[in-house]
Amino acid sequence: NLSSIQIPNEVQFLLQLGDNFSLPFNNFQNIAIELIKNIENNVKKLQTSVHNTIRNRSWNIVSRCISFKYKKSFPFSTLKDLTFATKKFVRNNPNVIFTKADKGNITVALDKKDYLDKVNVTLQDTLSNRFIKVHKDGLSKEQKRNVVYKIKCKDCDAFYVGQTSRKLKTRIKEHKNNLHSTSGTFSVVSGHRLHHSHDFDWDDTQILDVESSYNRRIISENIHIKLQKNGLNIQNECDSLNHTYNDILDKL
Repeated sequence: NLSSIQIPNEVQFLLQLGDNFSLPFNNFQNIAIELIKNIENNVKKLQTSVHNTIRNRSWNIVSRCISFKYKKSFPFSTLKDLTFATKKFVRNNPNVIFTKADKGNITVALDKKDYLDKVNVTLQDTLSNRFIKVHKDGLSKEQKRNVVYKIKCKDCDAFYVGQTSRKLKTRIKEHKNNLHSTSGTFSVVSGHRLHHSHDFDWDDTQILDVESSYNRRIISENIHIKLQKNGLNIQNECDSLNHTYNDILDKL
C-alpha cells in the first residue's frame, strides 16, 4: 500500500489473490448467450450432417449452466463478502488507484495524484511526439458500432431489437426518418408510430451486446429478439436461430 489511505484488511485479502484467482459469477444469462453465440457461429463451419448432434450435446451444457447454483460454503460466502467490501471501498475512495506493479505479480495501491504524476513523467520523454492526445474518455453510446440495440416505445411496453455495424446514432436516425419515407414502405417501428400515434424513446436506446463479428452479431440479435416480450420484430427475423435453444431461452 503506497497510498495515504488505510486499506481495510478484507480489501487487502481480496486484492492479494492475484489475476489467476477466479471469483464466482452470477450473470448466467450473459454466459448462456455467449455459449450459444459461439456454438452456432462454429457449427455452421462444419458439415450439415453433424449440426444437430453438436446442438443436442451442447444443449445439455448450456442448460446446466443456467440452472447451476452455488453450494453454500465458507469459501464462497467469504469471497462474496470480500468482493462487496472491496467494491464499496473503491466506490468511496476514488482517489486511490489499484494497478499492477512493474515487477512481480502483485497489486499496488497509489494515490491518484501520484499515479498521474508518474504517468506524466513517463510520457514526457523524447518520444512524446508519437503519442496522440485523446480528448474523450472512450466512445459515447451513440458513437459505438457493431451493436445489438433495443428501442422502447414511450407510450406503451412495445420495443424493437435490431443490429448495426455502423454508429448507433446513424441507425437511430434512419428509424426516425423512415416515418417520412417517400417510397411508402414503412418499417415496423414506423408502422407502430403511425397506427398508434406513439413515439419511441430514442435517447434511451439500450445496447444489449457489442459484437464485431457479423455472424455472431446476427445470432445475438436473434437471441435477444427471442428473449423479449411485446416485441415489434417480425418473427421470421429470428428463424435462423435453431429451435433447439427455445426451451433454454424461455428460462432466461
